[in-house]
Amino acid sequence: MQEITELVDIKTMAKILSVPVSRLYSETRRKGEKTIPMVRIGKYCRFHVPSVIAYFQEQTRAGNE
Repeated sequence: MQEITELVDIKTMAKILSVPVSRLYSETRRKGEKTIPMVRIGKYCRFHVPSVIAYFQEQTRAGNE
């Protein structure tokens, strides 16, 4: 059985990452394969916390290589 985890809104995700909400909004507007993992529900963005943290860890590793 697949584990179900909660999706959080953009304000909560920004607080978890310690970044301004505006920075996170700019990440959501990016196009292409290197975009922040999120789900759009109508006009609202929702984030799966472990996926977003893994995304930024990967970005950090790629920047250090």
